[in-house]
Amino acid sequence: GVARNIAENLAHLGRHVRLICSKGDDDFAATITTSLALPLIVNSACHVSSDEASEMYLNVFDHGGEVLHAINTMALIDLLTPDYLKTFEDDLKSSALIVADCNLSQDSLDWLVGLDGRPNLYCDGVSPEKIIKLKPHLGRIDGLKCNQKEAADLLDLPPETAPSDLMKQLVLQGISTVILSLGQNGVLCHKGGNEVTIPHPEKPQNIVSVS
Repeated sequence: GVARNIAENLAHLGRHVRLICSKGDDDFAATITTSLALPLIVNSACHVSSDEASEMYLNVFDHGGEVLHAINTMALIDLLTPDYLKTFEDDLKSSALIVADCNLSQDSLDWLVGLDGRPNLYCDGVSPEKIIKLKPHLGRIDGLKCNQKEAADLLDLPPETAPSDLMKQLVLQGISTVILSLGQNGVLCHKGGNEVTIPHPEKPQNIVSVS
């Protein structure tokens, strides 16, 4: 899901990527594997469960394209335990950057954050329910991508908090690079003391689905 998409985008940007994920043994897993057959992606570190089905995520949207309900089965991600990640500790430490998403278990995120000698760690919040796993580590992660609702929940602030105030609080927590999605208003970015709003390159169209 999230990690797969990030890996593909980094590869298209010309970056070498080692993807660590979990896959089942079915047609969905075969489709995922085929989609990752790019020269710059190494997916040999993915955990493959020969007797498990791939993880599934189902959304129900309203007429405005917003999510009403979501159902998922995410048992395979829990196989990416700290013990499994330790198998690739040398690869992680020698990487230019580690990107993790909050679908990982609390234990695995805790292990990544505390890994001695690691490079910078960037996290994708994924959802308001999952980003709160980062609460114990706000001063120890180096980068964060999230939307307004996720940022507000992470900081225990009201959902209507202004984006500029959310950004200020995230930076004050010690996160040096923040990408804050503003929906139809573009993206607010902060890095190295510089802050910039990146609007959509074209006039926003009618939203069919926020996915």
